Amino acid sequence: MNNENENVFYLLRKRQWTSWPFAILYSTTTIVIFRNLDFLDAFVILGAVHILVFLLTLWFVDFKCFLQYSRVRDIHHATACKIIMSAGYTYRQLVPLHSRKLPGSLTDEFYFDLHKQRFIYSDGTFVMLPYPSDETFGYYLRTNGHETEAKLQLAAEKWGRNV
Repeated sequence: MNNENENVFYLLRKRQWTSWPFAILYSTTTIVIFRNLDFLDAFVILGAVHILVFLLTLWFVDFKCFLQYSRVRDIHHATACKIIMSAGYTYRQLVPLHSRKLPGSLTDEFYFDLHKQRFIYSDGTFVMLPYPSDETFGYYLRTNGHETEAKLQLAAEKWGRNV
């Protein structure tokens, strides 16, 4: 990352078969450990490693991505997005990727929600959804909200629910 406040996005696809590390672990355990240890000791070691791998997938986003996801370049094949955000400190987040048809258009809009903010895919990267903020305070004070149910539904589709 060149810029200290730069956000990095990786497109990921969930693997169909995510048990391959455990299959390797079980086969290695069967071949190596069972020859040298009795059944109970080998079972305890195998269970401890299994629990450790499970907990590592909960604690570390990078480890979970390594085991359960593969990187893709085309957004149409992606099911999730790994975000590395740098805003004074660096943290990683794994979020599901959503798509929807834009009203009156044939193209899909890809987005994810993070910390109650929506990020949309535009020109090869994700940008925060632009909210209207260029009007005067008087304009916003005179507004009464959405007059019809259709306008409310359209706003909810674009910006998400206000919860």
